[in-house]
Order: sequence, then C-alpha cells, then structure tokens
Amino acid sequence: MSGAAGPADQPDNALEDEPGPLHLPEQLVQEVILSVGDTEAILIGGQALGLWADQLLDPEQLDELGGPVTSKDVDFFGTVDLARDLAQVFGGRVEIPDMDHVNTPEAAIVLYERDGRTVQIDILGCLAGLSNAEVQEGWVDLPYGSGEDEVVIRVMAPMEVLRSRISNIVILRRRDPNAIRQLRLSPHVVEAYIRQQLDRILSVRPEDEPDLIKGLQRSTQDLIRELIQHGRSQELDRIYLDHGVDLLAHALALSDHPAWEPRFADFQIRKAASDGITRRERRIAERERKDPGFSSARSRPEADSNDAVGPS
Repeated sequence: MSGAAGPADQPDNALEDEPGPLHLPEQLVQEVILSVGDTEAILIGGQALGLWADQLLDPEQLDELGGPVTSKDVDFFGTVDLARDLAQVFGGRVEIPDMDHVNTPEAAIVLYERDGRTVQIDILGCLAGLSNAEVQEGWVDLPYGSGEDEVVIRVMAPMEVLRSRISNIVILRRRDPNAIRQLRLSPHVVEAYIRQQLDRILSVRPEDEPDLIKGLQRSTQDLIRELIQHGRSQELDRIYLDHGVDLLAHALALSDHPAWEPRFADFQIRKAASDGITRRERRIAERERKDPGFSSARSRPEADSNDAVGPS
C-alpha cells in the first residue's frame, strides 16, 4: 500500500459527537450522482463500491456477502470549483474546512436541503493510502441512470476502491461495521472485475482486434500482480487474522482462467501467491512465538451496513 498526501475518510471515533445527515434514500443518491454526469468528478467510497458490486456480483453472491452496499453520503474526488458548481445546481452552500477540521484541508462540503433533510456531498482532494495521481488515473467510465437520464460518470476503479477500504482500517483505524463490511466485500469485487476482463479476452477474435487483446492482457496482468503484491504485504497480516480477508486466495481463484498464458499463471500467479501465503504463515508464527496471542482474531463486529458509524 502506498502512502498518501493525507486522509480523506474520517476514523469512526472522530464522528461520535458530530451528528450529521442521515443515510440518503436511493432517490437522493441517484439525484446527486446524476448531477456529476460528464464532469471530471470521480465517484469514490462506498457508493463506488456499491456500483461495482451491483454490476459485477450476481444477486445471490451479493446477498451472501451482506446485500447491497449502503452509504451515509456521496463522496467525490474533485476540486473546490466542482463543489461550487454542484452547490449552484442544488441551491446549496459550500463549506471549506480549515486546517484544524477532521477532514482533509483540501475537502469541500456541499450542503443543501431536500424533502426536509440535509444532503451532504463531500468533494475530497486526497485519499488515505493513495496518491492524488493514483486517484486521478484510477477510474473507469460507467453509464449511470436510464433512458434520457443516462449519463456517463467516472467511478474509482475496483483496485483503487479495495486499497481505499484497506486504508480505512490500516491507516484511519476505523472499526465500525460499515468499514469492515466494505473491506470484506471489496476483494470479491476486484476478483470479479479481473475475471470480467479475462472473459473479454476470450470473447474477441485475435485477428479482429489484436491491439484490444494485447491491452486487456497487459491490464489484467498488471491487476493480478498488484493484487498479489498487496496480499503479500506484512501490513495485511492483521487484516487477514482479524477479518479473514485474504487477497492471495482471491488471486489463486483466478489462476485457472484459460485467458492467462500458462507460464504467467504458473509463475506470476500460483507461485507468487503460494510463496506469499508461506511467508505470511512464517511471519505470523514468529510473532506468535514472541507475542503469545498475536494470531488470535481481535474484535470483529458484525458487518451490518445499516448500523454504521462514520462516513462511507
């Protein structure tokens, strides 16, 4: 996991005495997201994870993983100018936190009233665990809405969503059920996304679109390498023990896909992931020897997304 300029999400304990807007109903969520269509705003956080989960996971699997993702608010990566534009659209106001605010100083908040409730839109200038360049480059265009209301929005890519969910736990020390549930869900989304791209490789005839196939091969190889790299990281040992999140297992689950070149699957996926699992077991055993009880799972609250504390 790479460092970042500063945290964009807030640790759960930072909000215990700060009542804010309630969870947004789906209609308001759609209203906010549609408003950024065809702009440079990047949808991030729980709403981005939710869009990917709905698109990539079948309903039965999503139900097994806790059902659709819900978030208290809608977060975008963007600029203060974007916040001002949205405030004008909704007849709201912009608040720019000062240096002492719990949010990152670059964040702007749009507040407006709708149906007797306050709607909050966070425009964030940096994210914990990712550099600004990684966020600005790590997005995918997705259609949103239907019919005449359909727009194209920028959505944080699944791998970057996974990294931000990990950073919520590792960097921001969040322990609320919503953060943990999103942490557990995000590797399944990444696995499904990589599998989708691999399926695309097989669906295209090489003689028809050779450049497309080469591009998909490069991107899927880069993604699986990154998944394994993060999975082999020592900082994820605690997440593996406490929450059962195993990125290396997700990588191995993809290793048999026929779109991989055999040698790449053998050495870059199976061997790299298996070696990572062996090293992780050795690290944990050594820590357990020095610190008895280290390998026991710590507090693991039930990940009920409707009982969340803190932002998405």
